[in-house]
Amino acid sequence: MKRWWVLFFVFSFFNGLSQVNIDSLWNVWKDTAEVEKNRIEAADNLYWNYLYSSPDSAYYFANEIYDYADINKNKKLLYRGFRYKGISCIIQGEYNIALFHLEKALKICNSFSKKTSLIDIRSDISSAYSKLGMYDKAEENLKIAFDVAKSINVKDKTLSTITGNYGNILKAQGKFSEALVYYFKSIKLSQKTQNLLRESNAYLNIASIYKELKNYNGAIKFYNKAQQGYNKLDSKHYLKISYENIGNVYFIRGDYKKAEMHYLKALKISRDLNSNPANCKVALSKVYIKTNRKKLALKTLNELKGIKNNKDISIDVNLILAELENNPNKAIVLIEEALTIAKASFNIIGIKNSSEMLYGFYKNVDNGRKALEMYELYIQMQDSLQGENNKRAIFQFEYEKKALADSLLNIEEKKVLEAKNDAAISEQKTIRNTILVVLMLIVGFSLLLYRRFKITKRQNQIIKTQKQQVDKVNQELDLEKNKVELKNKEILSSINYAKKIQQTILPKNEAMQNFFSDFFVFYQPKDIVGGDFYWFKSFGELAVIATVDCTGHGVPGGFMSMMGSMLIDKIVTSQRLDSSKILKQLNDEVIRMLSQYEGGEIQDGMDIALCVVDKDKKQLHFSGARNGIMIVSNGISTVYHADIIPVGGAFSNKSKLLKRDYKLNTIQLTKNDMVFMYTDGYYDQFGGKDIRSLGMDTFQNILLELSELKQKRDKFLLEKLSTWKGDLPQIDDVLVMGFKV
Repeated sequence: MKRWWVLFFVFSFFNGLSQVNIDSLWNVWKDTAEVEKNRIEAADNLYWNYLYSSPDSAYYFANEIYDYADINKNKKLLYRGFRYKGISCIIQGEYNIALFHLEKALKICNSFSKKTSLIDIRSDISSAYSKLGMYDKAEENLKIAFDVAKSINVKDKTLSTITGNYGNILKAQGKFSEALVYYFKSIKLSQKTQNLLRESNAYLNIASIYKELKNYNGAIKFYNKAQQGYNKLDSKHYLKISYENIGNVYFIRGDYKKAEMHYLKALKISRDLNSNPANCKVALSKVYIKTNRKKLALKTLNELKGIKNNKDISIDVNLILAELENNPNKAIVLIEEALTIAKASFNIIGIKNSSEMLYGFYKNVDNGRKALEMYELYIQMQDSLQGENNKRAIFQFEYEKKALADSLLNIEEKKVLEAKNDAAISEQKTIRNTILVVLMLIVGFSLLLYRRFKITKRQNQIIKTQKQQVDKVNQELDLEKNKVELKNKEILSSINYAKKIQQTILPKNEAMQNFFSDFFVFYQPKDIVGGDFYWFKSFGELAVIATVDCTGHGVPGGFMSMMGSMLIDKIVTSQRLDSSKILKQLNDEVIRMLSQYEGGEIQDGMDIALCVVDKDKKQLHFSGARNGIMIVSNGISTVYHADIIPVGGAFSNKSKLLKRDYKLNTIQLTKNDMVFMYTDGYYDQFGGKDIRSLGMDTFQNILLELSELKQKRDKFLLEKLSTWKGDLPQIDDVLVMGFKV
């Protein structure tokens, strides 16, 4: 209910498996006379059938596959057995054990060098590290999977899955803006391959970000988009997840009636699938508490007490039961149990929530030492989850600790005052009786006062020591913060300087305005430096002009753009004024400079539209690599498509692609013809009510409308783009140019 990750291996989940004849599959597996292929396929289907409804059973079949592989010395099956055991452990919240099995699978995978399996296992390892909050490790493994996927030209649906998982890692770290970019890229790739499941999963994750940002209407909108896809697929498993998440949004908004309705729908699907209903029941118990149906909440939670196949649920159940418990000591036992489970499974959120509750309970029962201990643990976990708020949390810690110290001192003063009153009464009694009794009471009171003094002194010393420790941590954090700020300032300064350098390679607008009768350029990089650039050089009545989209954006794209500009300048200056030959030589130079023919790791390239303009003959010679051009003549637009192969880039090392030829298009221009050159950033931008890319058809209509304008064309393009994307982030560099000869 709390944290739904779309793991890589979930992509392999088949909704129909719940209807498989379990007995038949079981008989096939147990029949040793059956051929190996059929037996393994049966065990495989049994594993995936049980994975969500009964992870323990799934683990059993993973172990069966492993044992069979071990006896028969079958490496590929041994890899599958370890991998399946790891996936089952992730589902059960045993993330460290999962890593143990997955690392074993990785070692075997490396020995038989099957790259598609390497993509799978690296993605699974990334998911396990993500669950542990070790995002650097998660990102490192996912990058390896992504690089391998690019190197073997995998299908876009695999890239879509990896891209979505990148979004998951960024989302988990609170980098919502960056995560959204990856989710929208995943949607684009999913739509391209008609992968409705991956597209719907991306919408599900986008909705969860909107929920975190407290944009609840937006969250429900995207949850509904995800639900539409799941309904078309008849994917009961994901429909259950979407109902739970929509219920969560209504619960946060205080609409408990709608929340309960969605949770009950999720529970019904869970029962239909015979899957674990724990998330639904925990959610419903919270609704029952809020609507004063505590007996029903207790009944629901007690059904889940002691659940073993999901440690996250066990933690939630104990914490909610503790809230309902009237006896503080029993509540503490429940929370301590939750804390033990959370520590054992390295569940940072579980540790944080448990320690926070224990702090409150220990404080209420006057156990100052344990209260301080729990608050320190809570601060550590809060720091792990939200580093930027750490200093504020420590300030809050100091305040709470001081309040606690004051509270303890008030208790002592109250007890001393009560003792004095007792002493006064006793004194009156001793006066009425004997002086001896009076003396004994005075001595007794003095001893009691001294003892209380020693206790108070010891407590003050503990508080003082704790404050000194926090002050030390505070100073260290300030020092680290200053270092990070200085480093960020240096990096930003370097990037800004790189921007200035990049701007120097762009042609001067005056040179293009002098050559063309009419000209404009709209250039808007996604980051400070961009991967898109434009190039121009004239030779009397001839000129060469190009728009180029290098792999990536930001700093990596900036480096590629500078290299590309220098290579084009070198080729054109050597008097090559044939557009197809310029692209052919540029391709050879990129491959040579990046050693791509050797199968190196750098497989970056360029998409380019290049024109040679002859003013005397009013002719345009065009060649393109994945970037076309559009010409508007007398109100009619015509698109000239480019060749589908890029300049440089992946698979240049394959001999059949080393020699690339690009088509030469010769176009006769007439007066007032408007030529448009562009990269893909404008028409790929996501936006609109349906959250989709702008598309080439709409882009052509915008350019057709633009051709009628005489000025403020860049403002027109910016307004159209801003209106389309709304609040969504820009996903790529944008470059549009137009000219008349």
